[in-house]
Amino acid sequence: MVYLWLKAFHVGAAITWIGGMLAAAVVIAAATRNGPQRQSDGPSAFITSMRRWDQRVTSVAMLLTWALGLALALLGGWFPDVWLIVKLGVVLLLSALHGWLSGRLRRLHQQNSTRMPPSLRCIPFAVILAVSVVAILVVTKPV
Repeated sequence: MVYLWLKAFHVGAAITWIGGMLAAAVVIAAATRNGPQRQSDGPSAFITSMRRWDQRVTSVAMLLTWALGLALALLGGWFPDVWLIVKLGVVLLLSALHGWLSGRLRRLHQQNSTRMPPSLRCIPFAVILAVSVVAILVVTKPV
């Protein structure tokens, strides 16, 4: 029964984390589309709200996802399994990407951002691809 509750909260935290990452990526892409926009009255309310959401919700959800996921892996006895090691690698990359997005939001908030390279506008698709890989690994547990 404890396992099912941990799994339910893990999935909820992961959905919240990934949703926040996707929202941040879209906001950053939209805000940097035309290069830095300096305003004398400070950052836009939207950027401020997105940054606050990232700090208070998305980052907390990421930490919960990690903690609950590690607890599930221990309870399931999956640590020597290759699928889990690959999944943890993908989740580690997602965590690093979240850190990069948080830093970009901070720079946008401080209004000393630079134009985002066009190649980085594919970040939402990369997040979706990574989450799909994680889901496939978790559901199928290959090898």
